[in-house]
Amino acid sequence: MPSLSSHEKELRFALLSMFPSAGLKEVSEAARSGHFDVAVEILRAAERAEPVDHPPVSVSAEPVEPASAEPVEPVTQKSQDAPEEGPIRKFDPARVGTGNLGLESDVGISPEVLTEALAAAASEEAEGSQKQSQQSKHPGARGGYNTQDGWEIRCHVDYSRTCQSLRTLRSPQSKIEEAAKIILQHVGTDNTAAFAAACFERMVQREQEMDDDFCVFYHHYNDAALLYEVQAEIARYAFDLPDTFAPLPRVLLGHFTNATLEKLKLSYAAIKGQDHDPWFRSLAISASPTLFAFGSEAPPLRCFRQGYGCGVSFRELITNLLKDVCWIQGAKAQDVVHELSMIGAQFGLQVGGYSHKACPALKSLGGHMLQIFISKKVVKNYVYHSRPFGIPIETELDLWLANPEAVGQKLDGQVRILFDPELFLSGNGHLFHYCGDWQFLGGNEEMKDSRAACVAKIRRVLEPILRTVPVQEIQRTGTEACRFDRSTGMPIWHTDGTYRPRPPTGSALYAIQVPPTGGDTCFADASRAFETLPIDTQRRLEGLEAVCSQAHHDALHNVKKPGTYTLMSPEQRMQMPLMAVPLVLTHPETQRKSLYGANSSVFRLQSMNSPAPPSELLERAEGPEAYEDPSVDELRSLLPHATGPELVIRWHWDVGDLVVWDNRCTMHCATGFDHQTFVREMWRTTFHDMSWQPPVRQLSRE
Repeated sequence: MPSLSSHEKELRFALLSMFPSAGLKEVSEAARSGHFDVAVEILRAAERAEPVDHPPVSVSAEPVEPASAEPVEPVTQKSQDAPEEGPIRKFDPARVGTGNLGLESDVGISPEVLTEALAAAASEEAEGSQKQSQQSKHPGARGGYNTQDGWEIRCHVDYSRTCQSLRTLRSPQSKIEEAAKIILQHVGTDNTAAFAAACFERMVQREQEMDDDFCVFYHHYNDAALLYEVQAEIARYAFDLPDTFAPLPRVLLGHFTNATLEKLKLSYAAIKGQDHDPWFRSLAISASPTLFAFGSEAPPLRCFRQGYGCGVSFRELITNLLKDVCWIQGAKAQDVVHELSMIGAQFGLQVGGYSHKACPALKSLGGHMLQIFISKKVVKNYVYHSRPFGIPIETELDLWLANPEAVGQKLDGQVRILFDPELFLSGNGHLFHYCGDWQFLGGNEEMKDSRAACVAKIRRVLEPILRTVPVQEIQRTGTEACRFDRSTGMPIWHTDGTYRPRPPTGSALYAIQVPPTGGDTCFADASRAFETLPIDTQRRLEGLEAVCSQAHHDALHNVKKPGTYTLMSPEQRMQMPLMAVPLVLTHPETQRKSLYGANSSVFRLQSMNSPAPPSELLERAEGPEAYEDPSVDELRSLLPHATGPELVIRWHWDVGDLVVWDNRCTMHCATGFDHQTFVREMWRTTFHDMSWQPPVRQLSRE
């Protein structure tokens, strides 16, 4: 914590005594000024929410570093179609409105608070020294204790009002009236503990204010801080959210299309109980249902100041995010990640696992916490009670949160949240951010170490890149654009070579020349696609096979885009194999079942081991009509699910990339690019595992 004059310490002491009634950063800034009259002007301007013209101030003798060496101008109106070049949008506190989403603080400074703060500052010289000598680290008159610097560590809880966390203490082993005491036992004893206690006091107050309509959960983190800040900035750009919108754990709306809590729980068995699985993590976060969740992997009171991490590679996560959202290639994405990492390090965020280059070490408390409110009307659709690693616990969730005694389960432990950003765009959810480092919380762009200044610097890096991508594309994300559309039949998802007597085991692509944007390849997890289907659908599909013909493949593409393929003559067709392949394939090594056979060569589905289709149907399917039997609709109906963003990765090619995949458990498709302007040259090969005998059979054309 920076050194402060005795005058500043006393004013900060007054601040912590009344936080959160007063805005933390406004009073803190007044204390930094070192001038009583300037402090009065700053606080009164903050009360009126008006800008104030006062000389820059600093915590120490060093001058405050500006957010940028160049002036920052307001942004021009965003175009929904073709983003234009323009100046960087300035961080604008005026965009904050009470009751909006994700606000860190939505209260102002009352005249009474102003008077109290100024009186405390004015009396410091007469009383400060005596107070510090008399007080020690023992409970005081208001139930708290003081640090050696005289900062009071206290936590006031209104026990006349209930809330979710207080209901945790309604048991024979504890009492609600012990809440403040328990908090004080876990916040520490140094100067930062005073701020931590004040934050927990505000958390309880917010719970009480919102208890009628919302359930509350606590998500704590440290390593993820930079990723969450980058995702929040992307959300501000795409959805015009306030500058104070809280850090955002998930931002890609497309991942949540058709995603449900039941699918999330159903997938648990398939991923062997590991909620660190990439697909699970793309949708869900872990959280605690109470501040007093000591049965959690990461109890909020114990993890607040240092945070909680799980050893995930954030370098890969943030790089793929930028590739998906911003359409930038690998090397450039890595450089942008490094630039963002340097910004994070400047503001004390933990960035050791982000950049491919060295970054400065952490210099401040790294703990962050999100207080997550979800409407009681929808909470059962987004939250489930869990054990460590996401193991579901069958619980009547809404009753458990409201009255744990009624269900005989203590309100403790943890939950998993299907963290759909739409919750917080629709008003069914609210986010509030807290952190162990008091300098980082909230603030404005001119405050050197504040989150607001951090957001402004992140914006200067991201906004020029975001402007190159249409806003509507960011809103639905890159992998959502790869979802199969039944109305257009695009994109063309397929498994290679199912019309061959021996379908290839795998394939590989090597990039020789790539366009600057577009030309990506999407890959879908066909195993998980099958595993997340309803059981009755799985059973029905296991009894079906697809009839595949290369002649039909060529005819179909010729219908869609004349001239792309030459129709085969009847004589040529007779020389081509007619194959029946299972719709569900068991992988010989993993024993997992996958959707299989999706290919443009499929023109009929039939029961396993059925004879070849009638010659009339075969003639229509392989001729100019490229006819498809109505039975194929069932296969097409599966593709929107199987190619949803939660099951898909989108590979952004860079020159020299080599991608190898297993055709027995994946599907893939290409995305478009400007082929009139750019060249995309790829070298491709397929390979066979000769020890594997594909479960296909060749049908007779006779």
